[in-house]
Amino acid sequence: MVLQTAGAIDTLFGIVMSFGTSHARLEKEEDDLSKKLARARTDKELKLDEFRNGLFCSGCNQTKSEILAKGETFPHSGQSILRATTEQIAAKERELNDIISKLATTLESAVKKLADARERIDEACDQIISGCGLFSTSLFFWNSTVVNYERETSGAFIRDREAAFQAASDAVKQGDLAKTSKDVRAAIDQLTLWQDLIRDMDKAQTDRWRAVQQSLTQMSEQGRNKYKSLAAEENRITHALGVTEVASKFASAATYIHQGAGQSFNGVTFGQAGKEGLYFRMGDATPSRRGEILSSVRNFTDDYVAIKTTLGLRFQNAPKFENDPFRQEKDQLLRKENELVLREFIARTEG
Repeated sequence: MVLQTAGAIDTLFGIVMSFGTSHARLEKEEDDLSKKLARARTDKELKLDEFRNGLFCSGCNQTKSEILAKGETFPHSGQSILRATTEQIAAKERELNDIISKLATTLESAVKKLADARERIDEACDQIISGCGLFSTSLFFWNSTVVNYERETSGAFIRDREAAFQAASDAVKQGDLAKTSKDVRAAIDQLTLWQDLIRDMDKAQTDRWRAVQQSLTQMSEQGRNKYKSLAAEENRITHALGVTEVASKFASAATYIHQGAGQSFNGVTFGQAGKEGLYFRMGDATPSRRGEILSSVRNFTDDYVAIKTTLGLRFQNAPKFENDPFRQEKDQLLRKENELVLREFIARTEG
């Protein structure tokens, strides 16, 4: 989930960059069309007024202002100034209305595209915030899972080791109380069995400790690498967008990367209740899907809520164990066995 979430956030970065680039173009397009439409409406009234007052050329049917705007003489050479008929005025009005209608339609389309771009950018930024939360939560979950494993297995190890030590101590006592070499040998064999078991347990615990450290190191390295990659991409996009409204929104959303998933990987900042990141849609920024919860994310956050978020390892440092536990006690029993064997031999000989 750490890697998937980081990749999905990167996808959202790309969406912001793409729509942020088109946003500036669409804004200019909307502004230009708005001005053209306003001019067209003003020109319509001016040109119709000219028509009604006879200020148009008999040859080209253009108004005085249209001809003068092109730097030509009004009226054109060999033509005369005519007063328009009712039909001509109506035709001219239809012509100008058609121009206005086309501009209005184009402007409406541009406005919708700009609104869609803004909505998509806003949704992407909101999703980035949710993604930062899930990224932090997943890092914290990863850490807690490893730590919980270490604490549970270490707790079981300590209990089992104590039980093995008790059994070994019982074997020593059994040997101390034994009256025959046979009974001492039985105690020595029992003690040897528990010694071997304790050594195996100690080795397994040392191997587990190393595996835990390796997993925590892997988590830290992969998490930090993903964080650095996202931070670098954030910086690139912020500079590419320039001083714009989109850049401001993006920078505000991307700040959450540093707050919850920065150098310290403080998952508690975002994942304390296991809810932050619940609405992350893994890279989707479709506005109509706002509020949707992916089953995979819900299951993940539910699992997160259910675990114990413990950060302290039982064995902070590499465990150190005695190489040969009960060595002195065993040596003592071996001496006792030898003594009893000798006594028993002498007894049999004398008998």
